[in-house]
Order: sequence, then C-alpha cells, then structure tokens
Amino acid sequence: MSSSSSVNDLKEDVLFLHYETFYSLVKGNCGDIVLEIMQAQHISSVDCLLDVSNIFIFLELDSNELLPFKKTFCAEDSTVTVSKVTYDTQTNTFIDFSLPLGQHGLPIIKSYSTDSFTCLENWYSNKPMAKSQVAHLIQPLSYSLENISPYLLAKYGTNNKFKAPYVISRWGYIYRQCKAKGVRIIGYSKDSNSRYLNAMRRSLGVFGDFVYDNRPDYYEINIPNTWNWLLVQSKQLFICMQEPHAYL
Repeated sequence: MSSSSSVNDLKEDVLFLHYETFYSLVKGNCGDIVLEIMQAQHISSVDCLLDVSNIFIFLELDSNELLPFKKTFCAEDSTVTVSKVTYDTQTNTFIDFSLPLGQHGLPIIKSYSTDSFTCLENWYSNKPMAKSQVAHLIQPLSYSLENISPYLLAKYGTNNKFKAPYVISRWGYIYRQCKAKGVRIIGYSKDSNSRYLNAMRRSLGVFGDFVYDNRPDYYEINIPNTWNWLLVQSKQLFICMQEPHAYL
C-alpha cells in the first residue's frame, strides 16, 4: 500500500467487497502488480486474503504459468575507461586491475588484495589494467511494468581479452542463478562484437551447434514454416539479440 494511504482511508464496507469492487480497491491502493498477483491466486475478497499468510510465496513455484510475473531480459554492454588503480577500504582490495575470469565466465572478486608494497609494485608492472567497464542490466518484462527502467545486476573492469566460451558460461550461470531465485531470463542482448556473435550463434543453435541440449526448461518458439532463412532451433533456453544501435 502506498505511503499516502492508511487504514483510515478504507471504507467501512471493505469486508463485504468481492471480485470487481475488491480488485478496484486493491488496484487503487496497491497498484497493478499486486492486483495481478491477487487475481492469479483468485484472492477476490478480504476473507480470502486473510487466509493467505504470504501472497508472494507462490512466485517461488517452478511453473510456466507464473512466467508473466517474473520474466526478464538481460543486456550486457561495455565502455572504454581511463584506468586508475585505487584502494577500496570496504573490500581491502585494489581496483581497476583487470580481474581474471573464473569457470563461470565471471570475474574472480578480491583477486588483488595485499598488504605488501612489493606485491603491489609487481602487479603494477605485470598485471593488465582494466581498459573497459562491463555492465549487466536486468529489464523486467511484465506488461504491467510500463516505462520501468532496467536495474544494474553487476559491473566490473576488464581488459576485454576473453573468448566466446566465457560469454556462454556467463550467460548460462546468470540464467541458472536467476532461475533458482524464481526469475526467468528470456534472453540476452549485446552489440555486434564477434565474440558475442559467436556466443549467440552457439546459444541459438545456428547451423546445429547447440550448447544447451537436453534441458527440461526449454520454451517453444513458433517459427513460421515460410521462415526457412531463420536458422535457429525451435526449442530455446533463451533468445539472443543484437542491440539496435549496433546497426546505426
């Protein structure tokens, strides 16, 4: 309920509201998202609502019927930066060195933590600097969330030296972690960098090279029979798209 509303604003007959009148009250005080959640659970009156201990617990269920409430799209982008190594007091690490990538294609945090000046001097001489910043953004896709801005999932520095398998591992790991939290990643977007195009091709199964075989959580894409030029699998774990500005 919004901060401007209070219990005193409710009508005396609120306990007798059902269906459309009850839903109108919910929408006016709590918004479209809460209204959707209540309608999905057939909570149509105050009596029904009082019988539910937590109206959001159903989002933890693994069901395709709940996808409209927890579908998101993930965008990954990078920008060139001027490297300047600084000390972060909260993590006791030196930042703006290029972080090494782990088995999931994500950077290994706290890789540059030391109390030795000699070690720091050696890093300055031999370790690569982060020449760009990579950001992962999440965009909710529920139709009731109109004009909502994406939010930042992660950001880190890199020297931009990695290969397509790291991208595939990273996308798969982010997908699995989000799914474990009840969020379904529908797809990823990136510009026309050749490594990302290769990762997209393999993720979509273009020319039969498909990296996500035998998964129970595929969704089906209804590809028209006349689209013989679209060389992707009809069953996908997620889709991949180039960002529009890549063509400008």
